[in-house]
Amino acid sequence: MIKYLHRYFKVIALLLVINCLSPVYGGEATYPNNEWEVRQPEELGLQGDKVKKLMDLSFLDNSTQAAVIIKDGFLVAERYAESYNTKSFGTSWSMAKSFYAALIGITMMREKISQFVKF
Repeated sequence: MIKYLHRYFKVIALLLVINCLSPVYGGEATYPNNEWEVRQPEELGLQGDKVKKLMDLSFLDNSTQAAVIIKDGFLVAERYAESYNTKSFGTSWSMAKSFYAALIGITMMREKISQFVKF
């Protein structure tokens, strides 16, 4: 089982590298260097009260360890459960499947893996 997990994480890392090095469609990349640039929700067309409500709802489940909201490459909100912070490691549960699927889709859309996979 561990052998397969290492392969899984290598594939995710590869897809992240491919996608981070490619330009973002419709504009410049806004990826962070050492830190995310923070913006207020209203600066990005979001309603601050709804962002706060979404964060509050995220932590109604006691298993939530951390939550962030990123829009247009800017950090809008972040919160951590008690005893967690930006340097904490946590479990991703099924969330990793969503990231994996999104990265595969983005990579295919950018035609970075079409030579490997034929559909």
